[in-house]
Amino acid sequence: MMRQISLNILLGFVLVTMALSSCSGGKFTIAGKFNNAIQQYLRVAYYTPNGVADERVEVKNGEFSYHGSSDEPTVVAVFTTDGSLIAVTEVQNGNKLKLSGSLDAPSTISIKGNEASEQMSEFLKANASSMSNSLKLNSAIEKYVKQNPDKLAATLLLTFYYDGSDNPEQLKKLLGSLGAKAKPKELMAAIEAITASIGTGEKQLAPLNLLSSKGGYESIMFNSKGYTLLYVWGSELEMNHNAVVMQLKQLNAQFGSTGKLRIADISMIPDSSYWQSILYRDSTQWNHYWAPEGPVGVDMEQLGVNYTPTLLLTDSNGNVRLRSTNAGDAIKKVRQILQTH
Repeated sequence: MMRQISLNILLGFVLVTMALSSCSGGKFTIAGKFNNAIQQYLRVAYYTPNGVADERVEVKNGEFSYHGSSDEPTVVAVFTTDGSLIAVTEVQNGNKLKLSGSLDAPSTISIKGNEASEQMSEFLKANASSMSNSLKLNSAIEKYVKQNPDKLAATLLLTFYYDGSDNPEQLKKLLGSLGAKAKPKELMAAIEAITASIGTGEKQLAPLNLLSSKGGYESIMFNSKGYTLLYVWGSELEMNHNAVVMQLKQLNAQFGSTGKLRIADISMIPDSSYWQSILYRDSTQWNHYWAPEGPVGVDMEQLGVNYTPTLLLTDSNGNVRLRSTNAGDAIKKVRQILQTH
């Protein structure tokens, strides 16, 4: 399962500023050397007092180098053009961070250059086998937080990798257990904004205006009598996408004709021809939408999608009632909700 970032959790995580000590002038460097990497572009985004810097960087012969500048310590995200998260690092001017590993396995990428980033990357590598299982990953993060309440790495893990959709109160409790060194004021303010946007039932979505597979822009409205299940997908493995589609077909066959549920999928694949070919192969009976700008699209920001696949269940008013990156668990819970309503 390919873990992914959207600019709304750039909304969250890129707005995160690590309020350590202020430094002015100079630059920071993020360099990467990846195994078997094809020539491609990555995106680097980070918060500055003037707003979010978001730039494309070319990977050539498996390597890239990026120079940025921020007067305050900040958080930088490195991700693919279609939203697949490569790394999140804490950085400040003067830092020289080095990324190494495989772009096909982001959780195993090493980050060298500062303590918090190194600790977080070591944790992710040690728990790589749990990245596709939110329950196991959550359990590992909870254990790490309890053992390391004063480490910034604990805050980073909770903010960007902990799935609090099923139990937002537990996430808030864990954040509250962090020591003062791990939660400077600006950081906690940003985290509060993140949890408000992704907490179950706390976010009411406005209509989404996206390109439809039928041609032209079309709005996804949340004013039907039933629920809407949004399946947001990107560059995950074909076998994983096929497995989700198969389960959604079964769900649609059970509830689609009852008026209780409508399904729509949103793709962040950058190539429209490839997107259309996958839709033809999938042969599904719900509406399909394309977000050509990926995670930076204005209409995509409010979804708060940080990984794909992500499934969001909304009620008739657009309130998010369920959010999960574990498709099997999400579909099981959707079925339970529909059977009791």
